[in-house]
Amino acid sequence: MKSRPSRAVENKKGLMLMEKVKKVARWVLAGLFLLSGVGWLFPSGGFAPLSGVLGILAGLATAPIPAIDEILHNLKIRGVLRGVLVLVLLVAAGSMIPNEDKAELPERAPTEAAEEAAAPEDTAEPEPTPEPETQSEPEPEPTPEPEPEPEPETQSEPEPTPEPEPEPEPTPEPEPEPEPTPEPEPEPEPEPTPTDTMTKGQRNALGAAEAYLRTTAFSYEGLIHQLEYSQYSTEDATYGADNCGADWNEQALKKAKEYLNMMAFSHSGLIHQLEYEKFTSEQAQYGADNCGADWNEQAAKKAKEYENMMSFSRDGLIGQLEYEGFTTEQATYGADANGY
Repeated sequence: MKSRPSRAVENKKGLMLMEKVKKVARWVLAGLFLLSGVGWLFPSGGFAPLSGVLGILAGLATAPIPAIDEILHNLKIRGVLRGVLVLVLLVAAGSMIPNEDKAELPERAPTEAAEEAAAPEDTAEPEPTPEPETQSEPEPEPTPEPEPEPEPETQSEPEPTPEPEPEPEPTPEPEPEPEPTPEPEPEPEPEPTPTDTMTKGQRNALGAAEAYLRTTAFSYEGLIHQLEYSQYSTEDATYGADNCGADWNEQALKKAKEYLNMMAFSHSGLIHQLEYEKFTSEQAQYGADNCGADWNEQAAKKAKEYENMMSFSRDGLIGQLEYEGFTTEQATYGADANGY
């Protein structure tokens, strides 16, 4: 069975390489700022000498010189504040460079002639002439109609008495229909267990997943990648991770303890390392919160690791520990524990 190489050694080498790359990058930026400042001290295109002074200060603030690092650290200017200081110096230097290329404002267009003044006034419409009134002819008076002669009165015949109507017979109420008895529902058939429908590849992937979890801790995605590295298909590897019965929070806790046995971490640095191993943020937080680490002792251990790689001043070592995610109190404890 193949096992994936551990990443702890690679991470330690990566930290050393990162420090060297960061120091080279700072020297390159400092050189650029210093050259620009010297050019601005001897103006050839109208530049102010004060811009050169600010550029040189920005270069010195960027360069990894221990004396300047200690001065800035005593002034509480480090990390992000140091970058902000360099940016402010560069912006101030740039703002003092005269802008010779001023765009000419476009001439305003001539005002439009008032067309409404030249518009002819509306001519008044002629008033309609009143029509002559026609004399109405007198209507003829209506002639009175002759009154009708009264008819002789006749004796009215007696009205017949109405016969009583027969009472309606009561209609019989319909009998209620019997409700149909519900048919018994068939009992559901038992679902087949995973072992009944498991293919040979899935069975082998599940066994390999359980064996890996007995040797070291994995995240869900990390276990799938490890099974794929062992030549299982993505479907079989996913099946093995889904059915291995692992508690991923406990796996994150176990992986956190494995890392702490190899090297020192801060609380936030350990969370980032667990997330790099494909644990979720919640699982990584659980692992860091419950690993039982003494973060002051972790800071002292990390300070010892840095001291074995390169030399530091007290303030420089505290700043490096804070860069690793330790609090100021933890970083100070780490420096004190190593005799600084």
